[in-house]
Amino acid sequence: MRLKLEIVRIYPDGRRELRELDANSWLKNYAGWCHGSWTNTLIGLVDVNNSAFNYLVTVASVDKFRGDAGATTDGYGIQVGTGSGAVDRDNYKLGTKVAHGNGAGQLYYQACTITPLAPITGGYEVVLNRQFDNNSGGDITVNEVGLVVKTTNDVSAAKYVLVLRDLIPGGETVVNGTSTVFRYKLQWTA
Repeated sequence: MRLKLEIVRIYPDGRRELRELDANSWLKNYAGWCHGSWTNTLIGLVDVNNSAFNYLVTVASVDKFRGDAGATTDGYGIQVGTGSGAVDRDNYKLGTKVAHGNGAGQLYYQACTITPLAPITGGYEVVLNRQFDNNSGGDITVNEVGLVVKTTNDVSAAKYVLVLRDLIPGGETVVNGTSTVFRYKLQWTA
């Protein structure tokens, strides 16, 4: 499986500029979720509040591992931040998450959408997209991006778990009055 991060700047005049990066940021939480799901065993995960909890795939819940957050929801889906600390496989949250909103230092979080599984040359692909609008009055430099999923613990309580985190070399400035799309592309090839 390959993982790519794409960043699309959207200018007020409609122009778009694409930046592509290799992503290699699967975290321990993702590996634990895979193991627990594949073996149907109780597994320990850590949520974005650094609280350990037990995950069991057979617990009745509609939120098994959701990333499709709605607009204005910054608790899960693709998130961005200004932190620049090294990626560690035990990361459980972004270093410094940029909050949703239109105030100083905030970005407006649009819906996090997920494409259907689609064929590509030699395999398949799923794409997670989220647009961030800067109406803050100043430029914001995004240095990190991650994916937080919504799930439940072994007693069906909602939990939010960071499974991907990548640093953006040199950062990505979201200029005031513009939008930027951050996109994770998961590709499976033979």
